[in-house]
Amino acid sequence: MDIKVKLTLEAIRMQMNLTRAEMAEKMHINIDRYNRLANGDSKMLATEFVDIHELSGIPFENISPTA
Repeated sequence: MDIKVKLTLEAIRMQMNLTRAEMAEKMHINIDRYNRLANGDSKMLATEFVDIHELSGIPFENISPTA
């Protein structure tokens, strides 16, 4: 059985020990955009998935914007 674990944007941020503002800066987005993503109020763009992957090393298929 191949189980894939999905990590939310917030879980990844906390694992990296960053504030929301720091994570937003590293993702090249503003804090309002980050909050909308983390709260599920906006869909994540492909470029944002790439930024998260490059920052964390987590495979794309294991990244979930929200729970």
